[in-house]
Amino acid sequence: MAQVKTPARKAAAKKPLKKKKHVLDPNTEYVTINKTCDVAPPSVTLGKNHKQQIAFHCGQNAGPFALLLNGGDFIGHPEDFALVVDGPDFVPNPPLQVDTSADFDDISNYVFDLSGNNCQGKAKDNPPDIIIDNS
Repeated sequence: MAQVKTPARKAAAKKPLKKKKHVLDPNTEYVTINKTCDVAPPSVTLGKNHKQQIAFHCGQNAGPFALLLNGGDFIGHPEDFALVVDGPDFVPNPPLQVDTSADFDDISNYVFDLSGNNCQGKAKDNPPDIIIDNS
């Protein structure tokens, strides 16, 4: 027996499903990378009295990128490491967590394209940076 389409069933069939909205963590700094010199926000401060986590994603039609980050600045990463960012989803998940137990070096000009180029030319005078402030 065929199912009869009532007006309510017809309306329900036409309604698109609502996509769950991703809830951003207020303790995490979210960074959008468009180009090696075009990062929003361009400068991020992490530390005891600031946000303590960070995650990255590519802007529209951007990427992939490799981020070269200092070892010891983030929990679980005692050595220098690379993080590949490719696409609209924030990585890593869970976000990197700054080590608030010590004062480490700031990270500057850390965004590279996959050819190994980072922020160069006139823009290199104001490259993207991550400031670690545990004071």
